[in-house]
Amino acid sequence: IELKPIRRTQPRSRAAVTTKLARLFWDHDLEPGDFKKHPAWIVSRVLEYGNLDDVRILQAVLGKREFLRQVARARFSSSRTEAFWRYMLEMEGVECTKRSFQRGAWIS
Repeated sequence: IELKPIRRTQPRSRAAVTTKLARLFWDHDLEPGDFKKHPAWIVSRVLEYGNLDDVRILQAVLGKREFLRQVARARFSSSRTEAFWRYMLEMEGVECTKRSFQRGAWIS
């Protein structure tokens, strides 16, 4: 996946990113420490409910390698979202290790 560089107006610190992404976490008060404690959960939520800017911000904060690693671990409620990110991971050469991804690979 080729993501554009972060514009200077976008948040760079985890605290600023936390504030920006808080709207996606209606059931939990997102805190900067959650990025280390629950990265796959944060990535899943942003990919399911966020917009492209949210994804860019998250990828910039986590770094591309860690972002893709967490996408491979993420659980999605939407089969369309899962299929899209499985395709993106395949394009990046990242192996999907989640049970749902393995099932999809076996069927195809």
